[in-house]
Amino acid sequence: MLTRRGWTYAVLPYPGYGVDGSARVLGRVVLAPAGTEPSAVRGVAGWRRLLTLQRSRVPVSVALPAGPDVQEHVVRSDRGGMIDVVLPAPSTPGTATVAFRAGGRGPVHAPVHVADPDARVGIVCGIDGTALVTGLRHPLRAAWRTAARAFAQRRPVEGAADLLTAFLREEFPGVRWFLVGDDGEDDPAVCADFTREHPDAVVAVALRQVGPTASPRPRDAGEQQEEVAGVPVLRGRDGHELLRRYRALGRDGEPAVC
Repeated sequence: MLTRRGWTYAVLPYPGYGVDGSARVLGRVVLAPAGTEPSAVRGVAGWRRLLTLQRSRVPVSVALPAGPDVQEHVVRSDRGGMIDVVLPAPSTPGTATVAFRAGGRGPVHAPVHVADPDARVGIVCGIDGTALVTGLRHPLRAAWRTAARAFAQRRPVEGAADLLTAFLREEFPGVRWFLVGDDGEDDPAVCADFTREHPDAVVAVALRQVGPTASPRPRDAGEQQEEVAGVPVLRGRDGHELLRRYRALGRDGEPAVC
């Protein structure tokens, strides 16, 4: 019925990532009225993004630089309307641009972040409650913030950007991970399980304290550092406090110089 009214297929492009000459390209195919570009809409409340008409098995043209040329591929959306494919991509670290075309519409674009194959540090970081204030201890408040507010209106956690930027600037031998989350739900257990299984691959676990019982006092000099399988576990109320605790660890048991 909607197609008879002029609605056509459109692509919601998502940022992708790649390394060593291949990239994971992501997007979603939806049905939208003619003259409306869903990917250009900003500042929409979260609940409205749930009311999309995704479409499966839709052919989509995907153009991505690979070497000196731009290669075009035709892929199809899956049962949920998702585009999730691995394609040849630039091997040079940096940001490339992928272009999607579907339904006779013009192209829409998304970045593809190409990582340096020699990188030795990675970060796994939660968003809700860790980088953005959600209020996980108050379910109704958290639901309201997530569903009723636009993403751009949500308040970032103080110091979260400083924390992640500082972690990216550190250099460690081998590929090792910072695990960053919060203690509002399952992050502590998930991080602990991963750390026990791969202690040599984890630099530190940083957990933002989101509950009303989060202690405002700093850790006493004589207090034992919390650890899992010998890996330090840091807790703090925001990114600034977590960063201070991380820097206080030092690298070989020595205090860090900031």
